[in-house]
Amino acid sequence: MNKPVVLLKAHVGSYTRKDGAVVAAHDTKVQAATAGTTVTHASLKKHPMYEPSDHAYFKEKGYKPHEIKDIWDRDHALGHKPQAHEKAPDVVGAVTGKPQGKDPAADKPKPKPKPKAKPALDPHPSVIGKAKVKDDHTMEFGGREYWKTGKEGKSMHDGTPVSEYRHLESDHRVWKDDKHRVHADSMEEAKKHRSGK
Repeated sequence: MNKPVVLLKAHVGSYTRKDGAVVAAHDTKVQAATAGTTVTHASLKKHPMYEPSDHAYFKEKGYKPHEIKDIWDRDHALGHKPQAHEKAPDVVGAVTGKPQGKDPAADKPKPKPKPKAKPALDPHPSVIGKAKVKDDHTMEFGGREYWKTGKEGKSMHDGTPVSEYRHLESDHRVWKDDKHRVHADSMEEAKKHRSGK
């Protein structure tokens, strides 16, 4: 048994198609939905004029599913092809340098930073680090301040000239050469410090 088809007049407001053509407001005949048929956004996916970006465009503008179907039925009857909409350019992001909306690169996992390599040990076996010289009488090493004692000497390894410095609170003593390298007070301390223990 054939279902009855009712043709109604509908008013369609003016709009601009993607190709730039302006369609003026007009009355048209549209086929009324047959009894028991409900148009949903999901059912529109089967429509021959369905195009995801066009569907999203109409939804964003507030059109109800049956209104979208009516527009697509009319366009299909006129021989139009499905309409694809490009995403609007990010004008605000282009001007400010701060992209608006979701950045697709944000979903990618960021590479883990490589651990900083420890500075290479000085080849001199009694050198345990580098001093930060403050003035003629003070230096900083290992986060502590050392004072020059006035005692001069030579490195245990090769006779490099060194000056003794002392941490006042702990009485820890080290030696500094002209290249601001810090020498341990003993070979045992040098070995311990250089091994990282």
